[in-house]
Amino acid sequence: MHLLKSPSATDNSFKNLQGGFSLVEVVLAIGVIAFSIVAILGMLPIALKSATESKKESRAAFIANHLLATLRATTFENARPFESMATGINLSISSNTTIAYTEIGEPLDVVAESSYLSGVSSSGVTANATFLARISASPVSSLGGLTSVSAEISSPAVAPRDNRQIFSFTTLIANFEPATAPSPP
Repeated sequence: MHLLKSPSATDNSFKNLQGGFSLVEVVLAIGVIAFSIVAILGMLPIALKSATESKKESRAAFIANHLLATLRATTFENARPFESMATGINLSISSNTTIAYTEIGEPLDVVAESSYLSGVSSSGVTANATFLARISASPVSSLGGLTSVSAEISSPAVAPRDNRQIFSFTTLIANFEPATAPSPP
């Protein structure tokens, strides 16, 4: 008869059956995890910068889209991109107009050409300006009734023009007089 015997502390066969990790394996695993975490943390500033640039580009496109759509929908000789604008933009002649906008795309005020080139002041009506939108109208003489309208959206508004990020948008706007109804006989 063969009896099973229980393993004793001095039995080598029992020690060989134990599972676990050696110190070298643990150190290597910690090293791989640390390297991965450092690589991920190193990419965070790049991701944040990319997200900020994307937000700025989206806001510039929103401002340009709103401006150009408003100019298309208003009268050609007195286009007003926003209600409180004192004088409109005449799209039938070559002209430049600059408007200051907030970070969320709300118009603040029309600014002078000198402010467009040097940056708006950080006081007064334009103190909260983040974007400057310069609208340039140039009638296309070879295509009667059409005006090339460019919207140059730049940011930050307080910086000189050479130090701003500039987004350019261009479209053609037609000057068609609305049809008048014939007078009754």
